[in-house]
Amino acid sequence: MDIENTTLLDGHFVLYDRNKKKVIPIKKDFFDSIPIKHIFVLVDTISEIQKKLLKRGGEMLYTKDFIQEFQKAEVLHANTIAREL
Repeated sequence: MDIENTTLLDGHFVLYDRNKKKVIPIKKDFFDSIPIKHIFVLVDTISEIQKKLLKRGGEMLYTKDFIQEFQKAEVLHANTIAREL
């Protein structure tokens, strides 16, 4: 691996649109525009995600159901992108 020319993208495959109150998949065009060789999707328990969100923002804005559905959408879309690239 050429460390000098390696990029690690730490981000999401879906985003939450607060105005529309729905999860939006990031378009494949974005992923086409960057040279991806490997995709890793990290998942965690709902309680651990809640702890991390509380540390980051100080209040709980998302329900357990929302976090579960968001994580599920993230994994599904990451799999779709991985198959299509």
